[in-house]
Amino acid sequence: MTIARDKQAYAVLTCVLFLNLLLDLGAGVSIRGYWPDRVLFIGWLVFTLYIIIYYFKQKRIKIYAASLAVLTILSILPMGIIFMGIVITGFGMDASFRKELPDHYRIQHSAKSPLANGEIEIIKTYVVMERLVGKVPYVEMRDHIGTAKVEDVQSIRVLQSWRDSSRIALQFPDTTVQYTFYGK
Repeated sequence: MTIARDKQAYAVLTCVLFLNLLLDLGAGVSIRGYWPDRVLFIGWLVFTLYIIIYYFKQKRIKIYAASLAVLTILSILPMGIIFMGIVITGFGMDASFRKELPDHYRIQHSAKSPLANGEIEIIKTYVVMERLVGKVPYVEMRDHIGTAKVEDVQSIRVLQSWRDSSRIALQFPDTTVQYTFYGK
């Protein structure tokens, strides 16, 4: 590949990564499945290393590499929380539990920070996309469902949906629990 083609491919990959990030943060929409987001991030990371190593003689690449290094170091400074969040989320270590359920739903326990207990997330999957239906702090959910365990959920049914929340029924083997999950 030529340098122009490499830079164009890298620019497209970077734009797709940021578009995915913006859609996920803004509308709760991302590529369907757990790993495609991670593969996109890892592909971008590998391609970044390729661009930096292969074209390091160019002044703009040196500035870009230095900027990435400085931003990474700055993100590590406040106890490494931001850096660990990037590493944990980027490499798929943020979900300690996830379960595919009937009617294209998934429930997962996700912790995007090493200092947090995390959240229980309900995700609706479509053909190639998925949408966050709602989330609730793990500790709050654990206290509300009593002796039942989130891992034992058999099905999910959305009872009511509002702009910023949804009333969801969680079916366990011996009981059904209704709970309000909040959007982004």
